[in-house]
Amino acid sequence: GSGPTDDRKQAYGHAFVVLAGASATLAGVPGGEELLADALAAFERFWEEPVGLPREEFDRAWSTPEDYRGLNATMHALEALLAASEALTGEAAALQRDRARRIAHRVAGWAHRHEGRLPEHHDASWRPLLEHHADRPDDPFRPYGATVGHGLEWSRLLLATRALVGDPDDTLIEAGRVLFGRAVADGWAVDGADGFVYTTDWSGRPVVRA
Repeated sequence: GSGPTDDRKQAYGHAFVVLAGASATLAGVPGGEELLADALAAFERFWEEPVGLPREEFDRAWSTPEDYRGLNATMHALEALLAASEALTGEAAALQRDRARRIAHRVAGWAHRHEGRLPEHHDASWRPLLEHHADRPDDPFRPYGATVGHGLEWSRLLLATRALVGDPDDTLIEAGRVLFGRAVADGWAVDGADGFVYTTDWSGRPVVRA
């Protein structure tokens, strides 16, 4: 995501509210269903057809979307949609499952094309921007390169999507394995001590080692 601001509407933050509403609904917390309905109504503005992925940001008036598209917000959107699909029933649940499936398969394709190092940053047409922020690789919200921890998160989410939504073949399982294996190979203990580095370049060399 691009980080919290006072004057932008962000998919990243809205996804967390959807997740909160779904969790509250599943737990039977009073007001959970209302929160989920309101959060999904707001999140609907981010959903972009026919691409089947969420936009990143709008201005405060909801009139102008940002040209940037990002996988961080998309990752949290998938998590939220899976939770919403479990909290809802009927056509509403089916809609969220379908959107989760579309996100998961799009990311699975990127995982295979980029050997498990997911491109985090994209333009408005969802073309990967592999050199985005190469001049400031430790940008706190949009760092350069592949984010190792996100490879692990996406692996889990692709498998969760397959378990909940189903899959006619093993596309999501295979992509999950690719992402997990790459994250561990590139990121684990590469500096000689246990722990994952934060980001790598597109050949797997550590960039931000924290």
